Amino acid sequence: MQQRNDTDEASIGRRCIAWCSQRRVVRAFIAASFVRKVAVVLCSAVTLSALIFWAYVGYLSVTVPVPDSGGIYTEAIIGQPTYYNPLLLRAGTETEASVTYLVYSGLFRADGSGGVVPDLAERVEVSDGGKTYTVTLRGDALWHDGERVTADDVVYTFNTIKDKRFAVTPALAQAWADVTVERVDDTTVRFRLTKPFASFVEAQLRTGILPKHIWRDVEGEAFSRAPANTHPIGTGPYRFVKNEVDERGRITAVTLVRFDDYYGTRPYISRVKFSFVHGADDARTALETHQVLAAAVRGVEDPDNAFRVVRVTVPSVYGVFFNPLKSAALAYADVRAALSRATDRTTIVREVLQGSVQEIRAPFVAPMAWNVHTDAWPTYDIAAARAMLDAAGWVPGEDGIRAREGTVLRFTLIVPSWGDMVKTAQELAKQWREVGADVTVEALDADAFRTALAQRTYNAVLFGQTYFAFGADPFAFWHGSQKDAPGLNFAQLTNKDIDKILSDAQAEGDPEKRAKYAATFNETLARLSPAVFLYSPFYTVTVSQKVHGMSDVAMSRGAERFVSIPQWYIAQKRVWHAPQWYQRWRKTD
Repeated sequence: MQQRNDTDEASIGRRCIAWCSQRRVVRAFIAASFVRKVAVVLCSAVTLSALIFWAYVGYLSVTVPVPDSGGIYTEAIIGQPTYYNPLLLRAGTETEASVTYLVYSGLFRADGSGGVVPDLAERVEVSDGGKTYTVTLRGDALWHDGERVTADDVVYTFNTIKDKRFAVTPALAQAWADVTVERVDDTTVRFRLTKPFASFVEAQLRTGILPKHIWRDVEGEAFSRAPANTHPIGTGPYRFVKNEVDERGRITAVTLVRFDDYYGTRPYISRVKFSFVHGADDARTALETHQVLAAAVRGVEDPDNAFRVVRVTVPSVYGVFFNPLKSAALAYADVRAALSRATDRTTIVREVLQGSVQEIRAPFVAPMAWNVHTDAWPTYDIAAARAMLDAAGWVPGEDGIRAREGTVLRFTLIVPSWGDMVKTAQELAKQWREVGADVTVEALDADAFRTALAQRTYNAVLFGQTYFAFGADPFAFWHGSQKDAPGLNFAQLTNKDIDKILSDAQAEGDPEKRAKYAATFNETLARLSPAVFLYSPFYTVTVSQKVHGMSDVAMSRGAERFVSIPQWYIAQKRVWHAPQWYQRWRKTD
């Protein structure tokens, strides 16, 4: 029986070979009509396509996309860089800050939700009633040239800030003037303050640390001209590679590469390139023509939905600050309170600023630590505003402008000559006219505006307050000691209750007790009505859909969003992921 089976199988094999050798399929195809040939080809193509399609569907069903290492992130930045140096960062510009935040590390860094976490620091201990901070450094941090980070680098950095021979950023120098920095040992640094300052860590220990072995021979005025300012060596997740310059020697682009010995989470993106452009129009063009993947601009033409908008919440609030010392009408608290009631912030946010900001009533924005009990601030109610003025004896004249005992409700509102702010001021003047206030809007150029602020010559000013951190207290903006320049108390407020709240809060390290101070502060300030708060601007980034992992965050400044770059990715790969039916089958097996 076995022999017969073998014979039959051999016979079948020979017949198959003979059939194929006679090319019956080929001959049949050749002999077929044109229509049948087309049908055979189409059927074969459809069958093959179906096989490929279902094979791909099967592949997708058992795999999932995950981040992969690689890719180049490109961004257009408005402005011309001068320094990549954390001690020389200019206020109000992100030009150098973006590079600096990627190259350098501080003892602490922002966490993306308004708080701070250790960076080069491993831990901090607070003692002596909140006047001594002892920081222990992590032991695995390296400079980009391979040298180890030590306490000497930290001491050198902050003593350089304190040294008047070095022209560091003035605000930075002022903040460190009364702080003593001591080296305890190779990995420990002690900071001694003259008085308790609860926000010391987030206010002052996020500054990037400089390598002493690179900078120690640089003295005085040479500090701002040192080569390391444009060829930096830091400890951050990316190291400097090269600058690109034009024929005039100006930097047009900078390239950074991932630092593989970075002590923190290793980023997926292998390279970062910043291109420096002259203005917002140039940045939009670079995006729309796909020369870059991102830019901090709005209004990009995007018919193919190739981009999305990422918003960074920053601790900055804008409003109108009244100067009762320069306007008789604004010296009345009932007038100021009525103007606040008569302010339709929603219209300003939606129609004037087109949703690029978020509406606020209080001098804080979430997640700021002092953004508590904000319901103490009035909401929009024009009828209530008119009633308040009527009750206080402000009588409308024939022209509709109110007056009281010879004092006319008339004042000038100054504003920097920036398009959106001028439009906002004009909308406010229109709204306040509805309750009988005659407001003249005066747009000033940068120099004239700075002079008016410094000399406190305005009746009212539309401007912003920017805090150094979300946990910062408002001492600099509302304490009586800050009412004169260079202080930032633009409303010229002097109130003993406010001053005591702010002074006590600065020395209080307990978050729950500080929250109580914040609530009392909001209640008291709302009653005084020294300002009308309007909105908090977003730092807006338009980014390509090719960049994943970038999400809305809360940072003290726009450039700090790069602390989350380890979660961003461009390259992807697919890995096995068992489908649900397989997982259920395995459970029941």
